[in-house]
Amino acid sequence: MLACEEDCEHLDIPSRLNAIGRPIVDPLGSGYMVYMFFKREDLEKGFAQKFQFRAETQSVVSEQLNPEGNASDALWNSKTGEYQEEHLVLGFTVHAVQSIRFPDGRVRRKDPQNPKQYLPLSPEEHVTFEVVHMPVRCMYPHCDVKPVTPNNTPISKGLRSIARERFGAIAQRIMG
Repeated sequence: MLACEEDCEHLDIPSRLNAIGRPIVDPLGSGYMVYMFFKREDLEKGFAQKFQFRAETQSVVSEQLNPEGNASDALWNSKTGEYQEEHLVLGFTVHAVQSIRFPDGRVRRKDPQNPKQYLPLSPEEHVTFEVVHMPVRCMYPHCDVKPVTPNNTPISKGLRSIARERFGAIAQRIMG
């Protein structure tokens, strides 16, 4: 399956990032980095402010899919064609993202022996994250970090703070 059949309309974005005629890659290699931009003013608030998961995903750019480029390619806005040089770049390994796991607080099972106690959750009842190649016309290495929850329900507000904390722990400041 090809990522895109139309050329990028933003002439300032390097042509090596164009998705036209290139294949979707699945799965991504776990040892590679993914990069995201981070507003400088948000650094004062802490990393937790960036990962909001409002749209259920977080956009990143893959090192694996951009061998001729570098982390600074995460600063290209593929919607507007602007280069956001005032922002920082943070990075994570795909493996570290996929290793994040915590119980889904909405899932609870009472212990039949003691109804006042709850049983530990099974691995299927944990929130995990995956990195999926989701190229857009002007950004072939674009990927989404998606939460995987029991029954594919959206990540709850209460769990977002746990997710932000876990991502903050694995984040590496790459640029800025």
